[in-house]
Amino acid sequence: MIFTFSLVSSNPNQIKQWLTKLEALYSLSLTVLEERCVIGFYQKKVQSQNDVSSSFNQRTRNSDSDFHFISHNASVEHAINRHSSDFERILSDSEGPFTLVQWNRTSETLRTACDPLGQYTLHYAQNDDGFICSSEASFIATLINVNRLKEEGISCWLAGQPNPSTQLFDVIRPLPFAHYIELTHNALKVKEFWSIKPSNHKAASDPDATAQFEHLLKQSVTQSIGVDHSSVVSQMSGGMDSSSVTALAIEHQHNNSNKLISLSHFYSKSPESDESDLIKLLNNSLDCDDHILMAADNDQYSDFLSLYPTDFDSPGTVLSPRYHHEFQHCQHHNASLLLTGNGGDEMCWGHASAYTQRFMRGDISVIKEVFLGCKQTGIPFRAVAKKLFIKPLVPNYIMSLLGKQTRSETIDLPNWLTPQGQGLANASLTITSPYSQAENSVHFARHHTLKTTATFNSLRSYQKVGAQYGIKVAHPFFDKNIAQHSFDVSPKQLIRGAYPKWLLRSAMDKYLPKEVCWNTHKTTFDQHFTKLVRDNAVQLRNVLSHPKLADLGLLEPGPLLAQFDNVVQNKAGYVTVDLLYAILTQVWITQHHND
Repeated sequence: MIFTFSLVSSNPNQIKQWLTKLEALYSLSLTVLEERCVIGFYQKKVQSQNDVSSSFNQRTRNSDSDFHFISHNASVEHAINRHSSDFERILSDSEGPFTLVQWNRTSETLRTACDPLGQYTLHYAQNDDGFICSSEASFIATLINVNRLKEEGISCWLAGQPNPSTQLFDVIRPLPFAHYIELTHNALKVKEFWSIKPSNHKAASDPDATAQFEHLLKQSVTQSIGVDHSSVVSQMSGGMDSSSVTALAIEHQHNNSNKLISLSHFYSKSPESDESDLIKLLNNSLDCDDHILMAADNDQYSDFLSLYPTDFDSPGTVLSPRYHHEFQHCQHHNASLLLTGNGGDEMCWGHASAYTQRFMRGDISVIKEVFLGCKQTGIPFRAVAKKLFIKPLVPNYIMSLLGKQTRSETIDLPNWLTPQGQGLANASLTITSPYSQAENSVHFARHHTLKTTATFNSLRSYQKVGAQYGIKVAHPFFDKNIAQHSFDVSPKQLIRGAYPKWLLRSAMDKYLPKEVCWNTHKTTFDQHFTKLVRDNAVQLRNVLSHPKLADLGLLEPGPLLAQFDNVVQNKAGYVTVDLLYAILTQVWITQHHND
């Protein structure tokens, strides 16, 4: 994978100045269309070219008036062949992750987009000098003056609920998911080309929904691998998501006489996070050609700041040495692709409110289903029933009279945000949805999660590190057809009884051992992160005390440090997601914006 960029200016000398500056920092592969427009690929320069791939694997296609510049995905080529210059139809027919730039010579119009679920990213900026678009915000920042952070974007990171479409810099904007840029002489427009569509038809039966899901996931895995990767490494944690991708990838690779190597982590110091037994079971069950086993919590990964160095582009993009070691293993096995299970939760988990929604619509059988599920998982039924079936029936005004907490349509935010920070964070978390929260709370919640999930941090991190090794990373669950299917099926087909991901489990039942496929225990990493934070308490407390965000009026240091101290000193305390994000945000500030 190589990063992409485009430069447009009415002043040819400005283009030359930009390129001169970039050539000192990057290895560039350029396509000069005319004096006012340049597009191409780039890599960061390194001391040893042996450290990274030095080839630029771009795909381009010319027509009489259009130039198409394609990165990462051959399916876009087929869409171009079918639809020629119709950019929106090209996008609608393209599958998987991609970056696409189209230049129309006749109208001097630039259009650029990436895949609708944001596996790849684009950032852009426009000023009097011209227009810059790039896969990396840091690339743009080398060409223009970025002198101020965007407080709304910082606030949602501090809140622990970042919206990837929110600006972090005053002049650099992220391209929202499923949108493309259209730049003409007169204007810059950002247009939507895809969205989840509410289904108007009756949900398919269980067997049909399962068969369709299996087909879509298998298709996405096959497409991710394509014909270019004779040796592939697939992450396999012992959970459903990565194990499912690995099982389907093995089938595809062996059908084509190619290799599949599984890669797993173990946590010797955090037993609650360790899935070694399930990994061993999978290795005995699946026909992997080799297996890589990495310790995730040994001494070389014990320093928090060294383990999670943040990238310029965002606090959640971390260029961890652990990721580097994974790609070094890939290189050792001559693998050009790493597969992950990222996206399985977002596409398959379902939502607990599905039980409430079914109950409110007259499905009384859901009570027995939840009771048996609680019995199976050891969760107290009384507390669950109160939350799912009783509280939703009590009007808010009665809850207020009883002195109870009412249901709120706003999102709970941590107390270390100032009133200004809370207002900005809430504004950044407002997502336009095709679903009404009142009428379809399940799909409303799932749609919001799909747009704001923390999993995007993992995607960005792996893409950035993988690019340094010339290794592509693919996340087959992040597929627009799988996403649409997950909103077309009945909520009962996503979460049922003791089984979140019921549809995925049903589809993978013939591929995976029962102990993995129907395991009701969800592995968490709270213990692992809590131990890591406690072991680095002194340096992290200093990082959290950095004054910049307090000076901007976004952060109350007292409540944040109190929460941190409680985790460190209280044996029952643990690192919550919002606290972890606050730590990463402050780390990002100290590493990239300490002025």
